Amino acid sequence: MAEVELVAQFIEQGGDGSSLAARFDHAVSPKFDFARDLDRVGIANQTTMLAKESLAIADRVRAAFVRRYGDATVDAHFRSFDTICSATQERQDACWSSSRSGWTSWS
Repeated sequence: MAEVELVAQFIEQGGDGSSLAARFDHAVSPKFDFARDLDRVGIANQTTMLAKESLAIADRVRAAFVRRYGDATVDAHFRSFDTICSATQERQDACWSSSRSGWTSWS
């Protein structure tokens, strides 16, 4: 979430994206411009992540756009596509619960 927070703060405040460009050089497309390309964002969730974490990322980025542009126009700047199926979510929840209950055996 620390990286998401950096991006969200940039969305909220704008400014010089050079520090973000250096930080995320390995993770962005060639010629990606933080000031230009973070004006409109779509997020598609992956099932390889914990669903709660993925949705928390989307929530934080959406909140950044609300702070910058207002709730009335946020849909023009941000969309989130929750493609995590319910079976995946149920398995993740069961694993999380099992790990917290002290359960250690398959028998």
